[in-house]
Amino acid sequence: MPHFKTPVAKYMSSPVRSIHPDASLDEAYSILREYKFSGLAVVDGHHKLVGVLSRTDLLHLGRVTALGKGRRSPLIDLP
Repeated sequence: MPHFKTPVAKYMSSPVRSIHPDASLDEAYSILREYKFSGLAVVDGHHKLVGVLSRTDLLHLGRVTALGKGRRSPLIDLP
C-alpha cells in the first residue's frame, strides 16, 4: 500500500473549519454543505478540540428524529 506512506498534509483540508459546542445543528449543517466537508471540528473558546461532528452524526440524528415522529426518511439531505 504505497499510498499509505503519503503524508496526510497532501490530502487534508486547510484551513480547518470549526464550530463552537454551543452552535446550532443548522449552523453545522450549513458549514458542512458549503465546504462539502464530511466532518467538522468542534472547538472551545480556547480553540481546543473538544469533539468532531460528522455528516453521519447528523444523518443518524435525522433518522432517529424521523422515526420518533413516524417518518421513514431523514429530516436532512446531505450532498
